[in-house]
Amino acid sequence: MKAKLALQIFSNSTSKSLRFCRDVLKLEDFQGSEATEEFLMIMNDTFDIFNSKSPLQKGFKGPLSDNNKGIIMPILERSKEYLSNLKNSSNKVIIRYDAKKTGFLGIISNIEALKQIFEIHVVNGPLTYLLTYKMSQDHLEHFFGLVRARFGSNNNPTPLQFKNMYRRILLGVTGNIVHQANVLLQDKTEIVAVIPDPQDRMRYVEQTYELDENEIDDLPVITSEFKVNVLE
Repeated sequence: MKAKLALQIFSNSTSKSLRFCRDVLKLEDFQGSEATEEFLMIMNDTFDIFNSKSPLQKGFKGPLSDNNKGIIMPILERSKEYLSNLKNSSNKVIIRYDAKKTGFLGIISNIEALKQIFEIHVVNGPLTYLLTYKMSQDHLEHFFGLVRARFGSNNNPTPLQFKNMYRRILLGVTGNIVHQANVLLQDKTEIVAVIPDPQDRMRYVEQTYELDENEIDDLPVITSEFKVNVLE
């Protein structure tokens, strides 16, 4: 399933559509949909908070800062409380007794992690705000897509093949567009960007150099503050 399509269901527009069909059109099939409407609204607000990309955005999609923490934090607490007590059709708490609890536990864990990151790096740290999309898994998914794309139909590369491929990525070949991915990157953040070169140089490195193990070992060391402990 494509995450970029599935998450479109959890939106205010879907929630309002349910209410319109139930309260305005009086459609029988939508009677009793209040709980679903509430669930979609809470998910929409939570995802908006975890998807802030620009310091210029407003509302829940704005950067998390001291100026709006009084609005954002109660919404996160409401979402955590709601998910912690959400029950399945057997009237059992999902995060305790349901086999499909992983997603809900993940959201609750993300909420707690975001609160602590904000406390450490904004309230008691040097940052003035957080752009939560920078902590999204989208960039990791795109990196995995880049890795898979370089191996083609080979789903089981050897350790040496992976090492060579990863070192080529460290050289700056990170600008490829990965098609048919589970997610679409919504900004220009790169998970690996040792050489911040423009697209044409990345393309040149990829197309020109067929580097074997010995040639890579002979390359000069590239100094970068982002290269330290890159695998840790």
